[in-house]
Amino acid sequence: IRNYVAELSNLKDQFNTLSIQSSEKLKKIIQTVQSYQTRMEPLNKNMEQLQILQRNLEACRLKLSQVQEYHRTGRELENTIRQGPTVFTDKFLKAMERIKDALAYFQENNPQDVEFSRLTSLYSIGLGSLEREFDGLLKQTFRPIDDATLIRLMDQKVSDKESGDGSLTEDTEQIEDIPNNMLNSLRFLAKWMSENQSFVNKPQGISQGCLTKYCECRRELIRLNLVRVRELLRKAENPSSSSGTVSKPGFLPPNVRGRTKRTYATQNNCHPTLKSQTSIPTSKQLYYMELKHEELPQPS
Repeated sequence: IRNYVAELSNLKDQFNTLSIQSSEKLKKIIQTVQSYQTRMEPLNKNMEQLQILQRNLEACRLKLSQVQEYHRTGRELENTIRQGPTVFTDKFLKAMERIKDALAYFQENNPQDVEFSRLTSLYSIGLGSLEREFDGLLKQTFRPIDDATLIRLMDQKVSDKESGDGSLTEDTEQIEDIPNNMLNSLRFLAKWMSENQSFVNKPQGISQGCLTKYCECRRELIRLNLVRVRELLRKAENPSSSSGTVSKPGFLPPNVRGRTKRTYATQNNCHPTLKSQTSIPTSKQLYYMELKHEELPQPS
């Protein structure tokens, strides 16, 4: 038993010695790590500053590249703008968007730059091309009513009474069949021009200009349709053509034939019995009536 106790005591001493040595080594390791961490703190700060500088340099490089692109915009897009939207695609509008961004940059940073004047001129030319494209779409979309439809409309019996909301009691046929894509193109063009007119000085806004052009186009179509109705009524009263050939007297509906002379006689305060003695106004007379804004003969 004494031998075992002595051996255990010896092992205990060895363990204590090893524990002390291990503790000293661990303390040295901790001190070394702390010293390393203290030395790394300035390096970490330097690394953060370097990363910030790198990001700033990258941002400056991108800004300089963008400024160079703004200076190249006029030269690169001049041909595209001057050619105009021959075929209405997104290419022309993308070019206009680039010019608008370049104009915003020069207006904010360097309005005296030569490129600013150049881009302003190109932008005005582009808007003018879009306005002409709008005019062309108007002419393609809205056309005068053909003779067959006019004759059908004159033959159509619609009640003179109106409902309380102002709409006709009987449904009339659809006069115009306009494709939706044409209407959408007109709306898109008018909206785009009204939203992108900040760099163009015009006494009248482009949106109001588009609305005015639309109203003028519709007014002219109504005038042409009324003139055509008048000509059809005249042909109904004078079936003989200028070449001497006689057309069919019944090419107009029964409820429209024989009204022009009576209406014209009534408007000129003539007795209806004298309608056979009242001549139909000639084309020249009707032309001057239009110039004087006089009321044209209408079917009763």
